[in-house]
Amino acid sequence: MTGEVRSVVVGGRQLRAAVRPGRAAAGGKPPLLLINGIGVRLEMLGPLVRELDPDVEVIMFDPPGIGGSALPCGPYRCTGLWRLIAAMLPVVQPGRAAFSLPLGEMFSIVVYAQLILEQVKIAKVDQDVVNQMFDFVVRDFAHFALQIYDNYSTQEAQRTYCKDIMLIKAVPDHEQYTRLWKHYVAALNGEYAMNP
Repeated sequence: MTGEVRSVVVGGRQLRAAVRPGRAAAGGKPPLLLINGIGVRLEMLGPLVRELDPDVEVIMFDPPGIGGSALPCGPYRCTGLWRLIAAMLPVVQPGRAAFSLPLGEMFSIVVYAQLILEQVKIAKVDQDVVNQMFDFVVRDFAHFALQIYDNYSTQEAQRTYCKDIMLIKAVPDHEQYTRLWKHYVAALNGEYAMNP
């Protein structure tokens, strides 16, 4: 293994994690997080890590129930894994911990956006609904990029990347918004009643 393997406790769970430090002259390169899958322990990532750019810091861990990490309490989804990663990064890499949560949120947005697009084809969802959903997806993505940009530990190369993300704007369409409101929101007025 090319990094020191250690046991850390995150959210009451024991995880095995390792960090392969980057060279001192890394010049602001962000760390690389490797997440192994079922049947793969940290040690199996060694040959891959040795081939990676030595300037880049590499963070690896055994997810719950894999390798030397404790079993999970039950099934977990992608968002649960990201929350676990967000809680783990401050433990294994304290200097860059502050942007792990917004980065996890950005990752979740990408996953959910892909799931939405796949379901749209199956359910034949109205394009007005899809466009309005992606209006908030784009704005949320930019919001989390701003949180990373504004962090004291964010490096200049990372700020440049976040700035490019923040400049991506949703295209407003007032007529589409009005149609959506009329056909999908106002149409439900009076359909639901509170329980006594």
